[in-house]
Amino acid sequence: MNTTTLYEISAEEEMLILEIQVRFFKLPRILIIVLVLLSVLGLSLYFTYPLKIQNVLQQTENIERIHVTYISNSKFTNYLLSKDQGIHFNELIQLMDEITYTRKLNTFQGGSGDVIFMTVFYRGDDGESNNYSVDIRELGIIICHKKEYKMDGDSTELINKLVNWIMSNGSKLEDGADSI
Repeated sequence: MNTTTLYEISAEEEMLILEIQVRFFKLPRILIIVLVLLSVLGLSLYFTYPLKIQNVLQQTENIERIHVTYISNSKFTNYLLSKDQGIHFNELIQLMDEITYTRKLNTFQGGSGDVIFMTVFYRGDDGESNNYSVDIRELGIIICHKKEYKMDGDSTELINKLVNWIMSNGSKLEDGADSI
């Protein structure tokens, strides 16, 4: 059996070995670059793709009532919107659907401006009553399901439209009144 050591191989054999190594290591590098580029593209689409309000809120169908706390100039005002009052919640959803929303990293630390806190009560597919909270800020941020979204539009105008709709359709609750 004739074995050659690394020092005894010819220049041709050495070139062949180097070509095999280059091909072997070049392919994984290309795959890694492609995977990194696809990941960057996917993340940028995830955070920039405009969403409708139906993608932001957990449930926009079968809403039974909404408890709203509107905060303006450090004054809290509570309202109750209920299906029993003849309210059509699709009007509220249409108002909120006038602008689009984009995902945002959860970095919100508080802020100023008017705020609408909503607790939405709905009937699930299983017939059970469920709820979720929505925090709408004049700063252009909406927080729902522990996820933060940026409003892509005039957030002050949206807040004003929502407040006008809530005030004209909802029942104002007295301080200390329980809506549940």
